[in-house]
Parts: sequence; structure tokens; C-alpha cells
Amino acid sequence: MTLDKITENLRAADTTGEVESLEKAQKLSKEFRQKISTSKSLSEAHQTVLTNILTSFTRYYDNAYRISEELMDSSADFESLGDRSKKMATDLLILQKQLNSFQSAQSQAFDGALAMVIVPSEEGKHVSLLRLVEATGNINYG
Repeated sequence: MTLDKITENLRAADTTGEVESLEKAQKLSKEFRQKISTSKSLSEAHQTVLTNILTSFTRYYDNAYRISEELMDSSADFESLGDRSKKMATDLLILQKQLNSFQSAQSQAFDGALAMVIVPSEEGKHVSLLRLVEATGNINYG
């Protein structure tokens, strides 16, 4: 969600020239980096993946911000702008794939952990039902 807002603000700065959009993108990028850094410190198992995500984000954002800034202050080198824009788009796709892959892995891990809790719970229901039958001595089906 934050990445989408960052990209949206950078595009707005490109098209409207509004400094506020560029400032908002800068603020959101700091928040994004902080969230990734905090996540890295909380999970040793995911440090490599999160470091790669942070590196990809930095590569994408720094290029995108520079392009937006240059377009706003009319200092953009239009000869290289096309190539830099393509690289920025490629970097964004790589970052999005990394984020999606990480989210999917986390979701699968959560689902697996949840399934381990649910299965014993279901087994517990059957054990409780059997104990109820034992306690009452019989079941009246009709």
C-alpha cells in the first residue's frame, strides 16, 4: 500500500509539478524504509529477504525521485530520460515481485501455523464428543 502511494505521489509531482507531492513521497519513503528496517530487527530468519527488498526499494526510489525532481526544476536530461525511466520501471517491477513473494511466503507460513492449531482443535472436538457419549452412556438418535 505504501509503495503504491509513493509511486502515485511521484507521478503526481511529475505531471503537476507540485512540490507537496514530492515531499509526501519523501515522507512515505522514510516510513517504508523504517518499516522494513524494523521488520529486519524483529526477524533474523527474514533479514536477507528484507535487505534485498530495501536495496531494491532504494534503487527504485532514488532514481524515481531524481527524475521527478529534475522534471520539476527543468533540469532533466531528456536524452537519458527515456533510458532512466525504463530502468526505474524495471526496478519497480522487481521490487513489486519481491514484496509479493515475501507476502505470499508469510501468508503460507501463517496458514500452515493456523492449520496446525485448527487440526488439534478439530481432534479435540471429537475427543470431547466421545467423552460426552461415555459420560451419558448412550446417544438417543430418534
